[in-house]
Amino acid sequence: MGRVRDMNYDTYDCRLNLSAAKATKALRRKAAKKNRRLGRGENRVFAAIRAVTAVAAAVLACAEVAEAQNIVIQPLTEADSKDARLYEFVQNSQTNLFLTDPSSGARFVSVLEFNLASLQIQASDVASAYISLYSIGVTVGGPAGPGPGVGGSVSVNPILESWDEGAVRWSHFFVDPASLHLGATATTQVVPGTEGWVTFDVTNLVRSWLNGTQANNGVMFQADPGSGVNLAFYSAGAAGAPAGSSPSLTIVPVPEPGAAILAVTGAAFVLARRRPNRSERQQPNA
Repeated sequence: MGRVRDMNYDTYDCRLNLSAAKATKALRRKAAKKNRRLGRGENRVFAAIRAVTAVAAAVLACAEVAEAQNIVIQPLTEADSKDARLYEFVQNSQTNLFLTDPSSGARFVSVLEFNLASLQIQASDVASAYISLYSIGVTVGGPAGPGPGVGGSVSVNPILESWDEGAVRWSHFFVDPASLHLGATATTQVVPGTEGWVTFDVTNLVRSWLNGTQANNGVMFQADPGSGVNLAFYSAGAAGAPAGSSPSLTIVPVPEPGAAILAVTGAAFVLARRRPNRSERQQPNA
C-alpha cells in the first residue's frame, strides 16, 4: 500500500508541475503578444513623428529660400540714377565716381541717392542694409593718366538737404556760406585699392529714412584725411562699365516664421505626446 501511495503522490506532483509550466508559458505568450501590440502602436507614432519632421524640414528650407529674397535697388542707366562726383576746381560730372584724400592736391568726393518711395517695407522690418560700389582699381588720373588704385579709410555721411544732380557743386558743401550740409557719419569702411565690390553698412541710416526721422537726400562718400585714398568707382551707365557694376542699395528683410511652419511644428508636438495611456495598456486582449 505504501508503494502505491508514493506513486500517487509522484503522479500528482508531476501533474501540478506540468500545469504550472503550461500556465507560465501561456502568460509569457500573452505578455509577448501585448508587448508586440504596444510596440506596433509606438512604432506608428514614431513613424508619424519622423514624417512630420521631414515635412517641417522641407517647409523650413522653402522658408529660408523665401527669406533670402533681398530688396535690391540698382539703377542701370544714367537717366534712372542720381549720382555725381564733385571736384573743387571744376563743375561736377556724372561719369564715374572719384574719391581722393582731402589732403592731396586734387580733392574729389562723390554723392549718391536711391529712390525709396516705392518700397513696401517698414523700418522695423529691416535686418540690415548696405550700399555697394564697384571699384575700378585705378586712381582718378592726372597728367600721367590713371595708375593703380590706392585704398584706405572712406566715410559715408547723409546729405541733409535736397540737391540736383546736374547743378550740385563742391562749393555747395565746402565753401561758406554752404547751402548743403552733411549729417553725422553713418559708417566708415577701409576699402582696398584693387578692382571689385566694396560695401558700406547703412542699416541705421536706411531705417531712419523709412521711419521718417530723417529725410532721404542720399549720401556723400569722402576719403578720410590722411588716408591716402585715390580711387575711382563705376557710376550708373558709365561707358565701358561691366554689366551690373553700377552702385546699388541692398535691404535685407527681417525673417518671419510662416504659418505653415507653425502648423507643422504644432502637429509634431501633438504626435510626440500621443502615446498609449494606462487604461489602453491594461485592456484585455480581444
